[in-house]
Amino acid sequence: MMESRPYIIPDKRFFIVNSYNEETGVYTYQDKDLAEVKTFFSDVQDKKAYALLLPSDWQVVKAFETSSSLPSNLATYRTAVRAVANQRIAQINACTTIADLQALITTPETVSNAVEQTSSQNPDGLTVWPTEVN
Repeated sequence: MMESRPYIIPDKRFFIVNSYNEETGVYTYQDKDLAEVKTFFSDVQDKKAYALLLPSDWQVVKAFETSSSLPSNLATYRTAVRAVANQRIAQINACTTIADLQALITTPETVSNAVEQTSSQNPDGLTVWPTEVN
């Protein structure tokens, strides 16, 4: 059993809250089952990939029905979405503790360089989703 800092609510995606002390503002909590939390966050990645692919599904169907080709930039994007979803799920499944998984999920995916006005993949975060195509 763990205790929170005063008035800090444990993230219920990762922890089961057992009790709350109104006098101290401290919560007692424990880790959720790691396999269940991994499954939850893996499902989130699949749903995100579905949502990213859905707007262009009609173009895939049209290309199939008319025996024409899909624009190459769209085919590349759709392949990248599926690859990134698989990479993100692999990152999730590689976590061996709830603390590792929480760190992965809550770490920003990108880091910014204010001086150069750029952003890049955060090596400690989940793989960044590809940029959508028009």
